Amino acid sequence: MTSNTLLVISQLLFLAFGIIYLVLGLTFIIGAPGQIKLIGLMLLAVFSIYLILIFYLQKIKQLINQGKYEKAKSWLMPLIVFGFITSILLGLVLLITYFEIDKERKTKIKPPPPLSL
Repeated sequence: MTSNTLLVISQLLFLAFGIIYLVLGLTFIIGAPGQIKLIGLMLLAVFSIYLILIFYLQKIKQLINQGKYEKAKSWLMPLIVFGFITSILLGLVLLITYFEIDKERKTKIKPPPPLSL
């Protein structure tokens, strides 16, 4: 595979995951009650990070097409590693936040007192 092919595959992967995060984020913001909307905002933050990564990969692709291989090569692998590590860490933060909010919500809900006649 050529470097352009790898860049296009990376861009498509970032775009696919970014769209998933965008849809999930908007779903949480629109439909979730209370503090769970914060998860939607975090998901939108992940989407914006992915957009930055996609534009940066496009710039690297332009450098390769111009023949500046060393400059492009020096930034390619750290960028991809940063993108995947960031997405994994933010995914873990989202899961932890969701379960903490869910646990807090379940402890606050008390059943109504029994009716006495």
